[in-house]
Amino acid sequence: MVDGVVEARVEGEIETASGGLLYVSKRLAVRAPHGRPQVLTAFYRYHGRVVSPPAPVNVFRYDNTHGDTDTLHRHVYDDDGRSLGKEPLALERLPPLGDIVAEVERHARRRRARRGRARDALP
Repeated sequence: MVDGVVEARVEGEIETASGGLLYVSKRLAVRAPHGRPQVLTAFYRYHGRVVSPPAPVNVFRYDNTHGDTDTLHRHVYDDDGRSLGKEPLALERLPPLGDIVAEVERHARRRRARRGRARDALP
């Protein structure tokens, strides 16, 4: 506890049905101004990957590892997992965790469908 603020960390992985994997890391600060508890997130990292064959690829990452919440941004990747850069993101536009899990699942389903089409095209 620092100056009446309790800090907590939430970290883990969420696997989706189609081979998506979301790494989650959040740092929370809990404070109680005027006796009313408030939970604020000070650090975000949501890293989405598709881990199904032929090889794992990055599909997106939301984070503010370079500063406060005003530095929040989204890393964008192409279909082969190569970085296309990052886009600034206002905190109020950060999707809820459930929507981010759905996003990685959509990427995994799309990649699985592409792989199936490529396999069907083989002689």
